[in-house]
Amino acid sequence: MELLDHLDPVTFAHSFLGFTPDARQLELLRSDAHRCIVNCTRQWGKSTVTAVKCVHHAYVHPESLVLVLSPSGRQSAEFLRKASGFVKRLGIRPRGDGDNEISLMLPNGSRIVGLPSTEERIRGFSSVGLMIIDEASRVSDKLYHAVRPMLAVGGRGGIGGDLWLMSTPNGKTGFFYDTWAKGGPSWTRIRVPATECPRISPQFLEEERKSNSDRFFRQEYMCDFLDRDDGAFRDDWIEDALRQDVPPLGRPDTPMAGWTIDESTRRFFVGLDLGQRQDYTAIAVIERHTIKSADLDAGTRSHHEKIRYRCRCLRRLPLGLGYVEVVEKVIALMQSRELVDRSTLVVDASGVGSPVVEMLRKSAKCPLDPVTITGGQNVKVDHYGYKMPRRELMSQLALMLEKRELEISAHAGEIDHIRDELRNLRLRMNTKGQENYDPEKESVHDDLVIAMALAFWKAKRSQPSIWGMHRIF
Repeated sequence: MELLDHLDPVTFAHSFLGFTPDARQLELLRSDAHRCIVNCTRQWGKSTVTAVKCVHHAYVHPESLVLVLSPSGRQSAEFLRKASGFVKRLGIRPRGDGDNEISLMLPNGSRIVGLPSTEERIRGFSSVGLMIIDEASRVSDKLYHAVRPMLAVGGRGGIGGDLWLMSTPNGKTGFFYDTWAKGGPSWTRIRVPATECPRISPQFLEEERKSNSDRFFRQEYMCDFLDRDDGAFRDDWIEDALRQDVPPLGRPDTPMAGWTIDESTRRFFVGLDLGQRQDYTAIAVIERHTIKSADLDAGTRSHHEKIRYRCRCLRRLPLGLGYVEVVEKVIALMQSRELVDRSTLVVDASGVGSPVVEMLRKSAKCPLDPVTITGGQNVKVDHYGYKMPRRELMSQLALMLEKRELEISAHAGEIDHIRDELRNLRLRMNTKGQENYDPEKESVHDDLVIAMALAFWKAKRSQPSIWGMHRIF
């Protein structure tokens, strides 16, 4: 047992498996990181070297559990096939554990299990010593967060199991990018571009560079995280909108130096996107006010004025909350000291929204606008409310973010979720040449974006200087 404990992965690979790693693969095998993220080129051999890591862990730690998660069951099975090949080189006849379809069990009681790609079928594992997430940039955030609790018990020194993420980039979105960019010092980062893989020749790379777009080459071979070409909201728009100096609701707002807030113009617009069984009910509060310069313009002898739009509150109500409770929470917000008598409520009346709108009409002591979101092209108004094309809402929001005219308080709540929702929305053209704004991944909702877009649309619509319409409060 003591000899096995001191059998390092590199010696194990050479002497037991007949595998000779290259310089960067040696770096990976030698790493003893508790949390490791590997951003590597296509065809580097990450699945092979990771299979060595898994087999070594299972071989030297009896009764241990290694989990492998991939975007699909087929990919998990392919990973286990490579691991089985290495197990054979140990003189062990590969066999399953009897419980899981994609699995290996060693004579020492250790198991390597390939997980299916659906959340409903992966629960029930515990005391995981090592978890590998292969092609992590293609695994959904929902699945990632579902498997992390499996690491709580087990592993080394009572700190839980080890977690390794392996992938080629897939844009600036999802947990793989967030971990690489903002995971902090607890993560060991290993980046392997194609120029550092001895099995990929310079001639091949040059051919690939000429045969593909610059974007494809940089992402697939040079490991660059890039903005998505079809992203509805660019990353720099999103990050510039998130402001530390914008206070959340309930804290006093202050003007910029040399400017004063015209308190008579302060209004609040509350967007409400009503959830259903699998969707959250989301609330966004946008404040609009005018600020005036302290100094007079030399030519006009008047103060410069500027309208500010600031998202100061974002909330997602718990799944399964009844509509009566939703109405109570919304009414409590509308009657709060800051919002009372100077707020307008804009409600998504699509689908199940209609009965809730009627409940709110009876209870809300403020103007209320129902908006039915459609797939059409034109805004329509009838006796009930507005029929608003989804693309109209989203395109207005995109324009304001691009122009840096909408600020989102970094303290508003749900910041990680609003960032993910904005990043996840794709802008595509349908067969009629019309714009569609739709989520790329089903695991990421757009509830907060809809709520914010509704509130912002109303805040902009009631500005006569921009929309040529009378004020509605």
